[in-house]
Amino acid sequence: MVKIGINEFIRIKIVLVCLFVLFQNNALAQQAIFIQPGEGVGVLKLDDSLESINGIMGKIRADNLQKVRSAGGIEMWLLYQDMGLTLIYDYSTKKLKRIIVTSGAMYVEDTNIHVGSDTSDVIAYYDTTHRTTTTDSERKKIIWNYPEMGIGFWIGEQEQTIYAIEVMRRE
Repeated sequence: MVKIGINEFIRIKIVLVCLFVLFQNNALAQQAIFIQPGEGVGVLKLDDSLESINGIMGKIRADNLQKVRSAGGIEMWLLYQDMGLTLIYDYSTKKLKRIIVTSGAMYVEDTNIHVGSDTSDVIAYYDTTHRTTTTDSERKKIIWNYPEMGIGFWIGEQEQTIYAIEVMRRE
């Protein structure tokens, strides 16, 4: 039997606790963040307040904000480019209105669809009879919206891959 002193025992215990904490943090960091059509992305939910968003994401820098006039009024776009997210906040309702995902690391819940997926994946999963298609020639993109599902897919005019996924309220 090997005898160890109290100091060695304490050192071994500290190392084991540190390894446990490190493992737990890595396990949490590797969990997938899912896109939930009509609901949100991860812990971000449609209809969240600006205070709630700041609590989750941290206070955004002014150079990452854009005011945009839309048919529905004035929107504030909060750009988290390093995370692959754009949050669209509605000034009139004071709530999160839409979320645009540009990171391929986030998957649509219960599917393998993500930014970078082929459009055939979307066609295989979503019924095209409930799709509306918008072509934006100026920005060279096509948007396939599924309003009943609360999700849209942005596709480049020349490519057949998704470059953004939009989460919106279900209609």
